[in-house]
Amino acid sequence: MRKLSDIEMSSLFGRYTPNNAQVAYFGIEMLTEWKTAQGEQIQAGLSARFTNEGSHPSFTFSPIITMVNVPVESPTGQKSSASTINPDHSTTSGVFQSTGIAGHKNIGSNDLAITWLSEPPDISNTGYKHPHSGPLQVTSTGGIQADVKFSSTGAQVKIDLPDIGYAEQSLGSSGISQSIHITGDAQQVHNTMALSILPSTIKPLRENKNILRQHIINLKGLN
Repeated sequence: MRKLSDIEMSSLFGRYTPNNAQVAYFGIEMLTEWKTAQGEQIQAGLSARFTNEGSHPSFTFSPIITMVNVPVESPTGQKSSASTINPDHSTTSGVFQSTGIAGHKNIGSNDLAITWLSEPPDISNTGYKHPHSGPLQVTSTGGIQADVKFSSTGAQVKIDLPDIGYAEQSLGSSGISQSIHITGDAQQVHNTMALSILPSTIKPLRENKNILRQHIINLKGLN
C-alpha cells in the first residue's frame, strides 16, 4: 500500500477505473413520480454528471422537485388497512429493485437503463451547466416530503407520503437501488433511472511522467 501523489490524484478525479487500462466518466439522471388518488402530482429528480471538459474534470449537479395540485390543508391520499414488508438491502450490492404494493388499484414500476457511450454527449443546451452544490427538500403542509441529495457517499431521491407510502432511488458505493412501497389506494408511482458511462483508455503513469519531462525540456530550450 502506498500514498498517491498529487499528480496521480488529479488524474483520477471525477472518474472511476473498471480495470488498469480504462477510466470511465459517467452521468446519471433520476426521476421519481407520484400521482395520488386526488390528482396530486409530485416529482423529485436529479441530473449529475462528471465530465472531462477542458484541462480538468468537472462535476455538475441539478436537482428538481415539483408539486402540482397539492392541497395545503387536507391530508394526501386514502389510507388502506393493508401493509407491506420493507426489505433490508443494506448488505446487498449491485442492482437492487423492490416493489411492495398493498391496497387496491395501485400502479408501481422501477425502470433502469444503462448506456455505454462511444463519445461524450452534447450538453451545451442542457441544464448541466448550472451546478447546485447542496441538497433540496420540499415539505407540504399536508406532510408530503420530497428530498434530493448528492454527497460523497452517493445520490438519492425520495418521496414520502404519510400513511400512504414512499418511493426512493439511490446510487452509492454498493450499487443501485430502487424501491416503491404503497399501502394506500389508487396511487401511481414510477421510478426511472438512466446511467450513462463513457469508457476511455488511460495512459500509464510512467508514460504521463515522460510526457511531462519532455514538456519541461522543451520549455528550458526557449529563449
